[in-house]
Formats: sequence, structure tokens, C-alpha cells
Amino acid sequence: MPQRAQQGPPGGPLISDLDGTIADTAPAIYESLHVVCTAFDIDLGHDVDLSFALGPPLHSVLRKLGITDERMREAIAVFETAHTERMSLVVPMPGAEIVIPELAAAGVSIGVATIKPKFIAKVVLRNLGLADHIDVLHARHDDMDPRTKTDLVRGALEDLAGHSPLYVGDHGNDELAARELGIPFLPYPDNNWNDIRAAVLGP
Repeated sequence: MPQRAQQGPPGGPLISDLDGTIADTAPAIYESLHVVCTAFDIDLGHDVDLSFALGPPLHSVLRKLGITDERMREAIAVFETAHTERMSLVVPMPGAEIVIPELAAAGVSIGVATIKPKFIAKVVLRNLGLADHIDVLHARHDDMDPRTKTDLVRGALEDLAGHSPLYVGDHGNDELAARELGIPFLPYPDNNWNDIRAAVLGP
């Protein structure tokens, strides 16, 4: 049974994670990691499960794949170039491209909090046709930015007007951020975008 947030008055601001909640970036991320490993002579078979790479900061993922701290910035630059070149692989999570514009049209303030670098997050939202519906984007300056997901969600909360905020995300770090900030949380995809619409606007 999907977890349901305890809601106040309907129509409060919505804050959402980006990767895996609004955007399916997994194919672009996986291919970009293969590009990095090829560039740094790391043997990464195409049957390797890379799901661990969805959610944590990029530098921690690259470290697990064998990138040393001395070469980390170089590897991050290779990844970001490859990821940007593969934006055509990024598609919206089912329903996000419908519900987000609907909520924005209904007057709901919408924020995005992501550990992605801000310039890449902007490209993702623009390519999905959702950038104009997002009021606030809190992302890291680059992958070495020390801010946590809690810090980024807190920033979005401070910038968004309205009571009874709701946070939506697909990772344990998202749920932890909501708990630390004392705000309601809906896990995606346990709750789909229709569920999210109902939670924000009411029945």
C-alpha cells in the first residue's frame, strides 16, 4: 500500500527531486559512466548493474568505479560532457510532463531540489519542456559542492511561498531530507504522478 503524506490545506507548494522522479536520466547516466571508464582504462562490462549510481553524488560513484581522487575532477568533466551529449536519452517519468504543468496552471508553486549540477539540471528541465513550470531550482554548483539533499530542499522551502509543503522523491536521501526538515514526504514510484496531483490539490 503506498505511503500517504499527512496533508494540510490543498494546493501547498510542491518540491520534487529530479532524477528518477521527474526525469528518467538512468540511460544517460549509465552510458556516461561507460564513457568515463573507457577514458580511464577501467574495465566496466555492459552487464554490470549500475543502479547504485542513481542518487549518490557523482564523485562517490566514480570512486567506487576506481577513479582516484587525483583524477576525480578530470573524470567528472568527462562525465558531464558525455551526459550533456546524451540528453536525447532523457525522458520524463510517466505522468510528470502532464501533472507538473497542470499543478503550475492551478497556481501551485513548484520547486526542484537535486544534487545534479545546476547547469545540467536546467538542460534536463528545458529538454523535457518543464523549465517554465518550475518556480525554484536548488542544485549544486558542481559535483564537489558539499551541500546535501537536506540543504537543497531547505533552500527550496525558504524560496517557495505557501503553507503545507510536500516533498516527492525516489531515494532514501530524499526521505531523510524530509524527515530532517519535518515536512511530509511521498515516495515515488510507490505514489505515481496522479497520486501526487491528488495529494497536492485534494480529491
